[in-house]
Amino acid sequence: MGANSFGEWFEHWLDQSILTAHKNNQALQELYGDGKISSFLPENVEELRDFVFKFNHLKDKNPVKNLLKRILEQSPSQEIVEQSIDYLSYDEHYKNVQIALHFLAQSLPNLDETGRKKNLCQQGKVFFESGNFQRALHCFQSALALEGPVYHRDELEEPYLRLICQCLLKSKNQKAALETVDLVDEAVLLLEEIHHIYNDHEMAVEWGEIIIDTNKFKEDEEFEDYLQDIHLVLIYANAALKNTLKAHEYLDRLIDLKANPNNIPYESIVENLIKVRNYTLAIWCLEKYSGLLRSKQNMEWLYFAKGQCFLGLEKLQEARDCFEKSYELKHWVAPYAQLIGINKKLGELKAAERIKNEVLALNPEYLENMNYL
Repeated sequence: MGANSFGEWFEHWLDQSILTAHKNNQALQELYGDGKISSFLPENVEELRDFVFKFNHLKDKNPVKNLLKRILEQSPSQEIVEQSIDYLSYDEHYKNVQIALHFLAQSLPNLDETGRKKNLCQQGKVFFESGNFQRALHCFQSALALEGPVYHRDELEEPYLRLICQCLLKSKNQKAALETVDLVDEAVLLLEEIHHIYNDHEMAVEWGEIIIDTNKFKEDEEFEDYLQDIHLVLIYANAALKNTLKAHEYLDRLIDLKANPNNIPYESIVENLIKVRNYTLAIWCLEKYSGLLRSKQNMEWLYFAKGQCFLGLEKLQEARDCFEKSYELKHWVAPYAQLIGINKKLGELKAAERIKNEVLALNPEYLENMNYL
């Protein structure tokens, strides 16, 4: 794309963005008006979601925050209140845990047993998300003591049971934690949540090792089907904790599990190791990967990944060589943009500026997203 054509495209994109924002504001004014926004109450959940959605792309989020407080104060319907509490508990734009917990606690005495069971689970989840594991556990245990139409006494939905297990692991009560999980598929689902959703690497290592060492899981007919998933989490979690020897140990075990080396997902392993800055182990994996036939069809990625590792290890010349090879094999922006910072560090400012201008002409948003501007 030439400079002129890019300039025309950018001008058109900017005009469209301004027009879209104007239309959104105009639609809000027509629907609610200045006075109506401050007194608006939705008649159903769909109306509430529609109102919130219209503000998601606007800078001023106060009308939604004020509406959510107004809903909780006036309680138009239980369904609308529950949706409002969800926004206040989990939505990145409107999250306010204190308000959510205040209204959950305030409404608890007015509910029947089924409602209290659900309310306590909601409170437990909010306390858990905010890091108050003891309060969360107390709420879940109180909910377990209540009767419900689907989940009776001593029963809760599976996601809440997994949160109980995490609370128990946090309090170092492994025995009680094990009692909440019976099947290996549930145990592995919990392991993946701990690692991928909550990024709790220490607990992931603890729970992963418990799964591998516990007889009731080893005796499960599906145990061997999940061994790769368990080992992958143990590799990533140990690598993130800088326990490189343990990560390597589980990587060796994974290799031993696989009769065919082509079945080892080196690509995703390398990307995860780079993400947690364990570059030495990532390079070791890349050497293994380079010996596989499938790597020959993916050489541009292999050189790019090596370049990321060398850059992380401050081996600038090796990093530049790898990024240049990656770019030569497939003219893509990712390795080429990396050359900007490397050339700057090597004192080759003219080369850095030339590459920056070329990337800007082709893909300006890439540099902005990668914080090169």
